[in-house]
Amino acid sequence: MEWGKYSNKYFHTTTYEDSKSGVRVEVSEGGNVNITEEGFSLRVKTRSERYMPKHRNYAIEHHPDPPHDFPHIQFKFITEEIGTIRIRIDLKDSEEYDRAVLGFIYNIKNVLEELETHKKGITAEVMVLELVNKLEKESNFLSQKLIQGVAKYSLDFEDRKLHPGGINKLKENRLLIDFLGEPIIKSIEDQYNKHNETKK
Repeated sequence: MEWGKYSNKYFHTTTYEDSKSGVRVEVSEGGNVNITEEGFSLRVKTRSERYMPKHRNYAIEHHPDPPHDFPHIQFKFITEEIGTIRIRIDLKDSEEYDRAVLGFIYNIKNVLEELETHKKGITAEVMVLELVNKLEKESNFLSQKLIQGVAKYSLDFEDRKLHPGGINKLKENRLLIDFLGEPIIKSIEDQYNKHNETKK
């Protein structure tokens, strides 16, 4: 199965910036001629500078080389002391890759809608909503893969970017709860605590 870039189909623009509101959105994608054989990445970075700077980075990707040479969802919430978290997911073929990526795109809509408090209409300016709104089933598929991945694999926490108060901020972050679901957030908390215990 081969296809063109998701970002060309589901996003009006790959770079959006509004200096008045301090909002910036970047979409980058690479390596999806044959998604099961190549490295792949669809990454969305958001930045808002009003009130308190928030720099966030969301990705669905895998790399051809270790240590992350497997499909995973990655979050970087560095300015909010949450750090970097990777959740490994099992995708058996091109069809499952496609569904997972489309589910990720649907969830990114929630990410952009959260920015509406800074800039009204940004979601429709960045995304092709008439197509994205049809991807709810794919979002549910991705949620199941995330639940399975958290149960099956250890989460990857980058110690050098993980702050002591990060897990509490994660539990209070409505955006990540909406993106991942509360059962997954609870599993992340449990694994985070185990991770810290093994370090002692």
